[in-house]
Amino acid sequence: MHKQFNKFLQSVVVLPVLTTTFALNPVAGIAAKLPTAAAISSDQNRPLSSVLADNQQQDTEAQVEFYGAKVDAFFAKYKLPMEGQGENLVRAALENGLSKYEVAVVATIESTAGKFACPQDKYNAFGWGSCRGQKFSSYEEAINTVARTLGGNNPGTNKYYKNADGTLKDFDTRFLIYNGYANDRYLANIDWAMKKFDSMEVKAPATLARI
Repeated sequence: MHKQFNKFLQSVVVLPVLTTTFALNPVAGIAAKLPTAAAISSDQNRPLSSVLADNQQQDTEAQVEFYGAKVDAFFAKYKLPMEGQGENLVRAALENGLSKYEVAVVATIESTAGKFACPQDKYNAFGWGSCRGQKFSSYEEAINTVARTLGGNNPGTNKYYKNADGTLKDFDTRFLIYNGYANDRYLANIDWAMKKFDSMEVKAPATLARI
């Protein structure tokens, strides 16, 4: 099973055709639900805005913990180098208005989660800049750079990922821009990886029940 999986992943790893200015950008975001009246009535001395902010933060951290664990479980199953980066990948995605697995799937499809990272930059698991130019000092730096770009928060590349009115382009279009025009299986591979992450069984935090 593992040999078949590795063979599949190696078959989808491609060197991105993006130029250094044609890098990644953000996708659809996950909006945290507003707390119920019961959730905000326990401390009437605090401003409502403060309670809402705290509850939203708790919701986000619960998602980071839960979905990050799913990503790490998948990486651990196949002994991939980016194991342990699950929470960083999910947090960076959510903070930049992307869907929870959006940054993680790029690393998975582009380099098998670091197994086939850029030759001169072991932290570039994303094919950033076609493996030329900027080198990263850590996975965290690479993750945050990619998430900001995919999220349209990188001034140098946001024009590729946002519409004229400032809204993000749809999910498929963003990934076609990222590398899908060079690989006609790119969107299918992205969908495959997302489903694999979601299928991993991990314990859900108690706070996730409110989301």
